[in-house]
Amino acid sequence: MADSIISENSASEGGAIANSFGFVLIDGSTLANNRASDPESNGGWGGGISNYQGSVYVQFSTLNNNFTPYTGGGIYNHQGSLSIFVTTLSGNKAGWGGGIRHLGDNTLIIDSSTLSHNSADNDGGGLYIDGELISINSTFSGNTANSGGGIFANSGAVNLSSKPISDNSAVYGGGVYIYSSLNFSNTLIANSIKGGDCYVWLEGTGSIGTNAHNLVGDGSCSNGGTKFLSGDAKLGPLANNGGPTQTHALLTDSPAIDARNCALAENFDQRGQPRPSGSACDIGAFEFNPALDGFKFIFLPLIIR
Repeated sequence: MADSIISENSASEGGAIANSFGFVLIDGSTLANNRASDPESNGGWGGGISNYQGSVYVQFSTLNNNFTPYTGGGIYNHQGSLSIFVTTLSGNKAGWGGGIRHLGDNTLIIDSSTLSHNSADNDGGGLYIDGELISINSTFSGNTANSGGGIFANSGAVNLSSKPISDNSAVYGGGVYIYSSLNFSNTLIANSIKGGDCYVWLEGTGSIGTNAHNLVGDGSCSNGGTKFLSGDAKLGPLANNGGPTQTHALLTDSPAIDARNCALAENFDQRGQPRPSGSACDIGAFEFNPALDGFKFIFLPLIIR
């Protein structure tokens, strides 16, 4: 499916698209204001997309304002393959997993995408996961839940690289809440409105593995960290900073600038800008370019005045 709009539909499973055992490619499309609800069970799976043991690849697309009272406001993936590339999930809502609910042995891949302002009544405002996650060059911003405003991981390995998790909110774990294992590098978790930036249940089943070149605003999840930073990340608001998805720009005095190991960095940031753009690579999904981004944040106000 390419260059399509699916809007204001409803079903008990997959308000816009329901896939079982097949393969679905969603390219350059918008899925908006769809609803999945089952009055008989008081449930519903996948306000936008439901995928059961199939394969779904979403690229250059938008899923916004989809809803289910149960699980997976934007996408519900059960024992299937799900990859998300250069896509925005925004304003989706569910009981669990406002943006995405992933359950299964297959690895969920989120690359160069933004999950923003999704909400869950219970856990996982942006993402609720039972399984392995690989997320690179992606932004989780402004998501809300009871636990895990940005990400709630019940089981499986959460692998984060080159990403900011900012401005999320929860009663517990505003940025991330991990019952399982967390491996993160070159990642920025900061500015949580409520619930702290990062919580891993170390007294129980949670663990922290790789922890290198990260910046966590409140200093949480620093256990065994290599070149670990904390404090004010000095980020701009979520905005169009170039590229197909919104990002949080690094302000000119952000400690994330030139603070990562380029040997561990992707060649490009979330916007498609090359790394490095300065003397070294930057933490997060935004690579600060002194010639371009420095002009934007320093010289433009002077010109306006």
